[in-house]
Amino acid sequence: MAEANVAPKLSEEQLNELQTKHKKIAVVEWNDHLLVFRRPTRDECHAYRVKLEHPDTKADANEQLCQATICAFNSDMNANTARTSFTENFLPEQPMFASTMKVKIALGALMGFVEEEDLADLGKGVSVRPSRPKPTPQD
Repeated sequence: MAEANVAPKLSEEQLNELQTKHKKIAVVEWNDHLLVFRRPTRDECHAYRVKLEHPDTKADANEQLCQATICAFNSDMNANTARTSFTENFLPEQPMFASTMKVKIALGALMGFVEEEDLADLGKGVSVRPSRPKPTPQD
């Protein structure tokens, strides 16, 4: 039996590097792919909210925010080439990806809809690495 074609993924060290660079990231596992999104800027969040208010732009708001904030795709940590792969290769095969609960949960957590201490319970296939480390109990 032949093995399924599985895309290479980022190592834990590479994910830590992205977290250091972007402060807060969301990791979404989708089929055989790994997508990493950075926290949106305040201006990007504002533009997102504005798009949600208008019927003509509401349907594309999540996808556009995904395209703006993707910082890694599978093993590619270059945001520009990751965005190109995401937009030109992944989205044509998974056109409703940006509307899935995994993405909505990840983006919501990045934008501050979820408190830092609740980030561990986002669901299977979604994780957010917070901008500040968890406090450790004092002995």
